[in-house]
Amino acid sequence: MATGEPGGPPASGGLPRARLATPHRESPWRLAALLGFMAALVLLAYGSLRSDENTVGALLVLPLAGAAAAWMSIRLGRGEDRFDVTGIALTGFALRLCGLYLRFLGASDAREYHAEGTRIAASLRSFDLFVETGREVPGTGVLRYLSGIVHVFTLDDMSAAFVVFTLAAFGGACLLYRAFTTGLPDGDHRRYALLVFLWPSLLYWPSSLGKEAWMMLGLGIASLGVARVLTGRPASGYPLTVLGLTALGMVRPHVALIVLCALLVGLLLRPSQGSVYRTAGKIFGILVLLVGGAVLARTAATNLGIDNLGTASLDEALNQTTEQTTTGSSSFTPPTVDTPLDYPWAFVTVLFRPFPQEVDSTTGALAVLESIALLALLGSSWRRVAKLVDVLKRDPYVTYAIAYVLSCTFAFSSIGNFGILTRQRIQVLPFVFVLLALPMVPRPTGRRDRLATGSRRRRTTVGSRHARRRESDVPAGPPEDVGSPGRVSPRARRRTTAVAPPATGSTR
Repeated sequence: MATGEPGGPPASGGLPRARLATPHRESPWRLAALLGFMAALVLLAYGSLRSDENTVGALLVLPLAGAAAAWMSIRLGRGEDRFDVTGIALTGFALRLCGLYLRFLGASDAREYHAEGTRIAASLRSFDLFVETGREVPGTGVLRYLSGIVHVFTLDDMSAAFVVFTLAAFGGACLLYRAFTTGLPDGDHRRYALLVFLWPSLLYWPSSLGKEAWMMLGLGIASLGVARVLTGRPASGYPLTVLGLTALGMVRPHVALIVLCALLVGLLLRPSQGSVYRTAGKIFGILVLLVGGAVLARTAATNLGIDNLGTASLDEALNQTTEQTTTGSSSFTPPTVDTPLDYPWAFVTVLFRPFPQEVDSTTGALAVLESIALLALLGSSWRRVAKLVDVLKRDPYVTYAIAYVLSCTFAFSSIGNFGILTRQRIQVLPFVFVLLALPMVPRPTGRRDRLATGSRRRRTTVGSRHARRRESDVPAGPPEDVGSPGRVSPRARRRTTAVAPPATGSTR
């Protein structure tokens, strides 16, 4: 069966590209995106009729936000003919708008950011650019200032600010997908697109006026820069990395420090290129990152309220986090990571809790269903995870993702509230999805392995059933006896050579 025909071999996960049987414009994802946009319009139109929660501003801003989302989605689809990533991304944005309405109804922290943003916007309109935010900088004060900037352009409308932050979170998802395709060119791009654009937590929590949307954007920028650095493009990678770390550090410096440490691990474990200039550039990059890491470490320590990032101070900060979060109906006793043996339970807690017996609300039940789905997906991807060692040898972006997940597991294991943990988890999930979208067939490293693998792939894609059937229909006689100049299979050619006597004279 030829590549791209219905029922042919899969087009992603390490196999050669295959064109869709139907054009992208006929893809079902385009219809799903249209239905999602219609549902979002209905919800926002219904909200505009409510006196307590008016969403007229969101309806007015939505055309511009939709045009920006369509532009980003179309750019993702350029050069990708294996599946409709544009339709998947647009569907994700439409569902984010639906999540926006749900978050708008239950907004709590967003109301504070809206009130402070309105106050700061009034000062900004009077050209008072150094207005007092009332909270720590970096930290919550920075997000209040960002909310004020957004409120300047949205005319102090809360629902319109929601749309802007939702668009920022969607942009972060697009950048995370681009980082994955850059860092793992033979990864399962379709699976990663489905996960990063359509996973429920990523559709719901960042679709609001809050820190989650900004963190998704910062993670996307930083990860794309990291992917370019680790794949040998430091000229464009380092500026993006610095920009992403700056965006992360302005709100949550400890997350920026985690990204920087993961990048250092990826650089140190990256296979040597053998070039003196590349080695020197690698050493210089590590030195620069170490200096930046020292600055981020001091900033993170100040933000956490400790003197330094030593062992005793970290324990103090983690214990303080536990005391602050173990309140409310969703509180629980978090695990303590003192030794590497404590990591498995902390990993389970950060990614898969709450368990069914630990919830007593509808929101908790939905979190349980999502955890079960993630666990099932991880179990069904064991063949991909089994190739992890082979992938680590050649794709340092996977090393970066693993280092980030392990660091976040340590940092978030001290959270003692399931509601807070579920919101913080969205910063880890895009990198867990990297492990779930590893290639099924590892890319060969040596020239001989590449030639052998390429031969097997050609036999898989070109030498399929229909191709072999067409070849078997060719007569077994010599090529001169065939009426049309068709291609003769090697087996038929050998059989003809063995039976027919060599020609000694003219055929005439």
